[in-house]
Amino acid sequence: MTHKSLVTKELREICDNGLTQDEAQRVVHQALVKGKNFHPETIIQQSLVRAFHLAADDAFDQAIDTGRLSADPDADNYAGDYKYMGLGPTGARFKKIRMFCWIITRDHLDNKDMSVSGPSGVSDSEVESAKNGTPFRMYDDDGILNLSGRATQNGGEELFAPLNDYGLPSYGCTEIRFFLNGRWKTI
Repeated sequence: MTHKSLVTKELREICDNGLTQDEAQRVVHQALVKGKNFHPETIIQQSLVRAFHLAADDAFDQAIDTGRLSADPDADNYAGDYKYMGLGPTGARFKKIRMFCWIITRDHLDNKDMSVSGPSGVSDSEVESAKNGTPFRMYDDDGILNLSGRATQNGGEELFAPLNDYGLPSYGCTEIRFFLNGRWKTI
């Protein structure tokens, strides 16, 4: 592979990872200038590793040190709720990982309000988010409504979490229904 085609291939990879072509050319140029005595392929690959795998730990540490993210699990910008996405035009990029969270707000058997949330380890901000989430109801095997609440909704198996984590072991619930598209749907 020629030096020019190698650089073009690496530039394409860099651009696919979110940098503009100008930024990518700077990364490659810096790599070539620093490593005059090394094979270009090796230098470019080492530069890519530094540029795109800036070590997520370092990116998180930097973001926490500057106040962009927080080490406090109860903070809205808690670092544990974010995923490192590499470097972008303005520095390290992070994406909020929306954690599925549920809160049970009503015990229909005892006709009383309650507040039980999960899964364990969710932050207060995620619980607050769940309070505005999709309504759900849990029923026992006789079809009797036992519990109701709300959940942030990502879909998939996690929709069974309120049932599996609390409804089944604590109340014997065997069915969960979510209010989706204007009607109650059994999951």
